[in-house]
Amino acid sequence: MKSRHMKISTLLTIGFAGLLVLVALMAGFGLLQVSKTNQSTDAIYNGRVIPLQHLSAIGDIYTINVMDGANKMSVGNLDGASALKLFDQGVQDASVHWKAYTGAQLTEEEKSLVVPFASAPALKTAMMQ
Repeated sequence: MKSRHMKISTLLTIGFAGLLVLVALMAGFGLLQVSKTNQSTDAIYNGRVIPLQHLSAIGDIYTINVMDGANKMSVGNLDGASALKLFDQGVQDASVHWKAYTGAQLTEEEKSLVVPFASAPALKTAMMQ
C-alpha cells in the first residue's frame, strides 16, 4: 500500500513509532557509553589515584614521624626513647602503605623505580614486620 493512500492517522502513528525507536536506540547507546566511561574512571582511580595516595601517605608519615620527631628531639622537646618509638611507628605505618602501593598494578617505569627501594635493607626489615 502506498503512503499516499494511507490515512493521516496511520502515517502519524508510523512516524511517531519511528521516532520512538530512534530515541530508544540513542538512549541505549548513551547508556553503553556511560558504562564504558564508568569503567575507565574506575580503572584510572584504582590504578593511579589510590597508589598515589599511598605514596603521599608515606611522604606524610616521613614528615610527621621522622622529621618532626628528629626536630623535637634536637631542641629537647622529645626524649630519645619517644623519638625512636615515633620513628618505629612511622616505619610500620609506611610499610603498610608501601605494600599496598607495590601490590597495585604498576607501570614498567614505576616498577623500575621501585626496585632500588625494595632492595634497601631497612625497607626489607620494615616490610617483614
